[in-house]
Amino acid sequence: MKKFLGWLGGILAAFITGYAIWYFTVPHTTTFEGMVINGPEVAPLANAIVSVEFVAGRTAGRSMILPTSTERTGWISRDWAKYPE
Repeated sequence: MKKFLGWLGGILAAFITGYAIWYFTVPHTTTFEGMVINGPEVAPLANAIVSVEFVAGRTAGRSMILPTSTERTGWISRDWAKYPE
């Protein structure tokens, strides 16, 4: 049993180490992507104004609303990493 636990601990340690390396070396960004569709016509809506609200934690009570617009094809893709937390 002791040998099994040592073997299992080694595998678990390797997994945790790999995850930690990935977590601290990969840049974490907040990207918002999607399409805006006109409901009745089921067509992409060009130049639509979209507001994205970021809430800082569940109890922090502060939020940030960032307006943006879609492309002419109705597609929206924004990286919000440059905004402060």
